[in-house]
Amino acid sequence: HEETLRMALTYAANLRAQGRFQDALEQDEASLAALEKTRGPGDRATLRAIDNVALDHALLSRYDSALELQQLAFVRQSSARAGIDKWEVQASWNNLARVVRLSGRHEQARDVGEEAHAHGLRELGIEHPLTLATARDLSIAKRRMGDLDGAYELIQDAHRRLNKLYGPDLPETMAAEVALSNTLRLLGRLEESMALAKDAYQRHLHTYGDTHPFTFGCRLNLALLHRLRGDAKRARELDEKTYEGLLARLGAAHVHTFGSAVNLAGDLAELGDPEAAAELGRRTLTGVRDFAGPANGLSLSAAVNLSIDLRALGRIEEASALYEQTMMAYETGFSPTHPERLHAAQGRRFNWDFDSCSL
Repeated sequence: HEETLRMALTYAANLRAQGRFQDALEQDEASLAALEKTRGPGDRATLRAIDNVALDHALLSRYDSALELQQLAFVRQSSARAGIDKWEVQASWNNLARVVRLSGRHEQARDVGEEAHAHGLRELGIEHPLTLATARDLSIAKRRMGDLDGAYELIQDAHRRLNKLYGPDLPETMAAEVALSNTLRLLGRLEESMALAKDAYQRHLHTYGDTHPFTFGCRLNLALLHRLRGDAKRARELDEKTYEGLLARLGAAHVHTFGSAVNLAGDLAELGDPEAAAELGRRTLTGVRDFAGPANGLSLSAAVNLSIDLRALGRIEEASALYEQTMMAYETGFSPTHPERLHAAQGRRFNWDFDSCSL
């Protein structure tokens, strides 16, 4: 029944807002099965349900299946444009660009995001919330590809417009604030980044609660800024709480949990404990490789960090072998100008940051 399905979709959305991503997935899958049976695969409600299931998969770090689902929805929608509103087309563009980015395909995400943003500007206008959401995701893809100036221009404008038109507590505005803070951090503007990061943390805390994965993610960003500003002790305190919270909420095999462990190991190394950093780094590297494969970007960055900690412990031969193996993987899977490959070639420690999104 239409009302039953509407309530089921609303219930799943509420579960996502509570951080109960697995429960949301189960609810959305049941709704999708019912919609495909009663309305058919090309119905607009069915397509929206596929978008929801893809988002659930992405929130659970199941990026390959999320991308497959999102591409399915996009193709079906493209062949059934009759009766599909402009905003629904834009939402599908947005979702595709976001899942491509979350899967680690930043160059492809930038290209898809450029098309999505152009579509939003043309069909909906610059101040439509979906166009502004696309600008945020495109800015993140640009940032991941090293285009910090282009990323800042996009996200600064998007955040200003969202804040003015829809207020600071709209989830899309909050997500833009997180992205702007991360961009400012990479530009070296740490004080401005910290001010935004603190505000974003408080807004996520108020909106989602203190055990939501997105609130943990905002706290992780704060911890990283504390370390970069010279307070590694405070960073460690925050990162330990974040890591424990993510383990309890999402489990060990989740990108957010792995990223939290990467940063906590960095705190330990900064505080002069490379042995503890290496121990945590090795566990993290093993987990990431099992979860995402040895050639995944997070796996490679964890390997670089571990080689740094092993070298600090005097285990030069082991460190060199790991680093050389990792650089061979970068040379095979990443372009010569990719920022992660360049960062690794300089032998610098990787940090992980969190980007929010609208649920």
